[in-house]
Amino acid sequence: AGSGISLSDMSAGGIWTASNSFATIDSSTGMLSGNSTGIDTVTYTLPTGCSTAATITVNPMPAAIGGSATVCVGATDTLTDATLGGTWTANNGNLSIGIGTGIAAGVLPGTDTVTYSLPTGCHTVQTISVNALPTSGMVMGKDSLCAGTTDTLTDPIAGGDWSISGTGAIIGTNGVVTGIAPGVYAVTYTVTNGCGMAAVQHNLNVLPQPYASAITGSGMVCAAMPSIYTDTTIGGVWSVADTNVALISASGLLSGKTSGLDTVFYTVTNNCGTAAVSLVVAVDTMLHAEASGISYVCAGKHDTLSGLPAGGTWSVSNGNASLLGNVLSGVTSGSIDTVSYSVTNVCGTSTSEVVVVIPTEHVCDSIDAVPAVASGDDEFDMYPNPGYGQFHVALPSDIIGKSITLTVTDVSGREVFVAKGIAHPIETVEINAQPGMYIVTLRYGNREWRNRVVVMAK
Repeated sequence: AGSGISLSDMSAGGIWTASNSFATIDSSTGMLSGNSTGIDTVTYTLPTGCSTAATITVNPMPAAIGGSATVCVGATDTLTDATLGGTWTANNGNLSIGIGTGIAAGVLPGTDTVTYSLPTGCHTVQTISVNALPTSGMVMGKDSLCAGTTDTLTDPIAGGDWSISGTGAIIGTNGVVTGIAPGVYAVTYTVTNGCGMAAVQHNLNVLPQPYASAITGSGMVCAAMPSIYTDTTIGGVWSVADTNVALISASGLLSGKTSGLDTVFYTVTNNCGTAAVSLVVAVDTMLHAEASGISYVCAGKHDTLSGLPAGGTWSVSNGNASLLGNVLSGVTSGSIDTVSYSVTNVCGTSTSEVVVVIPTEHVCDSIDAVPAVASGDDEFDMYPNPGYGQFHVALPSDIIGKSITLTVTDVSGREVFVAKGIAHPIETVEINAQPGMYIVTLRYGNREWRNRVVVMAK
């Protein structure tokens, strides 16, 4: 029932007929179709009226095949048919099936046709799809990347899902992975279908970006005293901007060469790049203080001292003189005091001292009456002043080599020392006189130079 066969007769030109509705037949072609189960009589009649007949049995078709229309490679499924007594066959090698059990096993991906046949020859068919097991392929892409950068991972098997372990990296559905924090993370590509799931892993090493912490060390150093600089980030390289000012060793030991500003760099390099930090360093050399000014000051009088380099501090050793800044005032007549000028930097302190005489009132009155006179192109100097009797006289430059007369007088005009014919740039004079103020006069021709000198008690 439900199928057809083609009938024929050796005598052509006849007409086919069926006796009832169990079957129908095409009157000219003899194509017989079963309609329902039963027995029918088919007659072939010639134009002459002669005919022949045959009894046709219409057998029932088996019921539709039950069970899944898909099976996975390596998996089984049991097919069934409500009409008992039949046998099972498969059309090709993609599927194997038990002839009597209907247990179908997937062999190769593709399709196969299963036939269930009754002993009468009636059969029914079902197309079965044999699905492949999932495969995840191989992840392609970098094994490492720097934090803050991206890379695109791929897999030849399309349709899978990307995932990654931890929080130190993220990956999108398109396989774009971004490094966040250093570490090793497992990237997983998972492919899923009706037959299961397959996954492949790819280890990704996220490398740190280079980093250098702040430099530890002084911003001021002395050229004569090497200074150490450190950084908590290991593996960096030390350098300076100006090697004429300072040099630095591989261990961070800085040695100054001359005064000035320099910049210390600490540079850290890795596979992801370079990071550098810097510190500006002032390199100083030892200062040399130099105080200058008058060598005496009368009580109640004032005079201004000068000191180099600028910015130092002034002090006196006792109360015989006083200071307000660099303004010196005499306090106690007939005494001496030591004025100190000190300058300090990172290299230490340098001090210059000047002994100052505070003369008696009588001497001060005499000093005020004797002006210091200098004529010619240059003045002349005597040192040390005050002194203990021995002084060095520096001649004016334009009379060096000439025959000069040097006279020393006290404040009353009494001559206490005379030297004639001096000509050297520096002459040494010994004044054996009582402590006090004296006037030194240089004469050459009609020219004169005068200066004051103080002889102190030994």
